[in-house]
Amino acid sequence: MQFLLYSAWIADHGYRLATPRPSDGSPFPLITQMAVCGLYAVILFFGGIVLVRHRLMMGIALGAAIVFALWLEPLANVAGLLIEYNAHAIGPASSWAPYLPGWRGPARHHATHQPVTLVLAWVGGTVAGVLYAEGLIRYRRRRPGMSTRYFVGLLALSSVAVVNLQDPLFFALGFVRYDKGIDGFTLWPGAWHQFPLQETLAFSMLMIGLAGFYCWHRLHGGDFLHPASTGPRALRRAVPFLAVIGVANAVTFCYIAILVLCGLPATITPAELPGFWSSP
Repeated sequence: MQFLLYSAWIADHGYRLATPRPSDGSPFPLITQMAVCGLYAVILFFGGIVLVRHRLMMGIALGAAIVFALWLEPLANVAGLLIEYNAHAIGPASSWAPYLPGWRGPARHHATHQPVTLVLAWVGGTVAGVLYAEGLIRYRRRRPGMSTRYFVGLLALSSVAVVNLQDPLFFALGFVRYDKGIDGFTLWPGAWHQFPLQETLAFSMLMIGLAGFYCWHRLHGGDFLHPASTGPRALRRAVPFLAVIGVANAVTFCYIAILVLCGLPATITPAELPGFWSSP
């Protein structure tokens, strides 16, 4: 499906964004986009060095595998506009998502996306999540008496805490917004920076899923990335990484599915968009 979507998108020049409505020219969303991208680029660079030096191969594999799961991210709008990116940005493009069969979201060439932000935020965020999980693992190893139940609870609660600290801020920076929220389940309802709480639920599960898989591998699944003993040599080396790609896609799919399902009854939309917002 990923290959078919990208092929149709490229063949139709679907990345060309229709002429957007002009913004007021404010540099605010450009500055925040550059700041966020710069932060994740730094995390990716130095985090990558740590992963390579300590030979944390599963961390490297997850960081690479998440690239092959990014095709799912814009599918959150499959049933109608839910999350929209600002066209007043660096490198805006139209998404590949409208080429999905049964699509009911924005039309082709009208689904604004920010590929630079997407790649850096997801890959850098995955590397940060891996380093966070590695810290939890080392914390547990210094406490041999820690039970599995306590460790899992610590992983879940700390993941939720991290998400709650960063996620509402992320949607108040002017380069991405929620178009719909559920009545009684949305922070700042009706404002352009409204924050539906299902995002916290979904993103917490995403973080717990990826970090939990990494922790499982480091504590119990050490041979997961080892090549098989039989079969063609190239395939033996590729299969473990393909399995990691499958895990990344499964976890990301669950994240998107929660957003889509929770978006169906959502009715609260921003009363007014700021002057710096632009979309086709």
